[in-house]
Amino acid sequence: MLQVGSYSIGLSDVSVALAVCLLFVWVHRLNSRALPPGPRGLPLVGNIFDIPSKGSNVVNAYRELAVKYGDVVALNRCGQTLLVLSSATAAMDLLDKRSAIYSDRTASPLVELADSGWPFSIKRYGDEWRRCRRLFWQYFNPNAVVSYHSIQQHHAQDFVRRLLRDQNEVGDEARLSITRAVFMATHGVQDEEIAREYLRIGHTVPDVFMELAGPGTLLVHFLPWLRHVPSWFPGARWKRELPRWRSGMIGLLEQPFRAGMEAMTKGDARACIMTRMLDASPVEGVDADENIHFIKQVTSQVLGAGVDTMTETLLNFFRAMALYPDVQRRAQAELDAVVGTERPPEHADKPALPYLRAVYKECLRWNTFIPFGLVHRCQEEDVYREWRIPKGSLLMVNVWMLLNDPSVFPDPESFRPERFLGESELSDDAANPELFVFGFGRRICPGRHFAQDLLIVYFATILHIFDILPEGNASGSSSASSTIGFSLRSRSKAQETLI
Repeated sequence: MLQVGSYSIGLSDVSVALAVCLLFVWVHRLNSRALPPGPRGLPLVGNIFDIPSKGSNVVNAYRELAVKYGDVVALNRCGQTLLVLSSATAAMDLLDKRSAIYSDRTASPLVELADSGWPFSIKRYGDEWRRCRRLFWQYFNPNAVVSYHSIQQHHAQDFVRRLLRDQNEVGDEARLSITRAVFMATHGVQDEEIAREYLRIGHTVPDVFMELAGPGTLLVHFLPWLRHVPSWFPGARWKRELPRWRSGMIGLLEQPFRAGMEAMTKGDARACIMTRMLDASPVEGVDADENIHFIKQVTSQVLGAGVDTMTETLLNFFRAMALYPDVQRRAQAELDAVVGTERPPEHADKPALPYLRAVYKECLRWNTFIPFGLVHRCQEEDVYREWRIPKGSLLMVNVWMLLNDPSVFPDPESFRPERFLGESELSDDAANPELFVFGFGRRICPGRHFAQDLLIVYFATILHIFDILPEGNASGSSSASSTIGFSLRSRSKAQETLI
């Protein structure tokens, strides 16, 4: 015991004082660390004018930021930090290895204003998200998706039959076909008109979903008080869109479940995820109404998030086959050797089709239509390399940069499925685009196994029946590939009869 004047200081007091001093030094050093590099911002608004908007060439703009500042770029949005990750190393270091603090989503007033908080892909990280995710995984893990194979095969063959009759609207037919396949698996609904109605509702909400899933371009995201401005206020166009967004988001949640229940009442519904969930024990810790809400969220999530992704990948496949006939012929030769000419392809053929599986991977990588990942939010102060990452920072992965990194994917503009092959099988050493396209860490897309199975059986069925031919001035470049025209030619009358 040390006596100082009238005070007695013990060893425990010294320990506490020393701990406080060390904590102060640590916090001071943490706060004195610099943010990752980035363009110098303006007072108050920061880098608002440096952040690419929807109207600009967003991919090129973010690529130029990465080239100038590196694979981790910090942008300031009115005081909120946005980090853009442009390398697989940075993305995996933070979002995979430190997923415990990087699995949250952005907190935006639009979630409440547009009644759009139900998709668990954009739901905040917490107990409700965990329950939804656990429930979803129960029906979409690699073993569970096998039960949907017959549905996927049926709709792949139906899609090809429709194309044999009419090839004028391949994109629309692809979207309708995949919607019907997913609707059948999730809600047991077979009515084509119900699927068309769902697509009509879906056209009303892509703007609000991208605002919530991405870094957001509206000031209300990082200036929440703007939620109170009247709809006539300059720059408040988003508020005039709210009724449409709200109606669409509610429709996407309620319409599929209502259609499934009506089909069950009529005796028209097939066994599906919804019926199995209704028959199962309620989610632990929730009442009956909450349990129904969880069922709606899980089943509608597949439709809302999956249909567009799978449709765009399928259309990318058509374009790639038109541009790269040698790839198409090699895939067809593999199909002919494995499947033959007396039956259509089946899921059971997949293990014997390594080249077609490589085509699937390259369709995810080449000319990706998802150039950026969904935004993650940092829940705690962190340090990465020599930089400080403030609590509440948003992190966005520049997926396009990862998929077009020539050090990982040589000659990235070319469509080369063989980059994923070893001697004759898929190589484990090759970088896997699925690791980038489907998200990172605890927020990785749990429906990826369903998507892979569906797309590979569609690819196989199409190539088994059709040759895909280029139209116009098609060349072997990925530039402007989204506008590439193609036509379909039956390979033989005999194979047509298989469908």
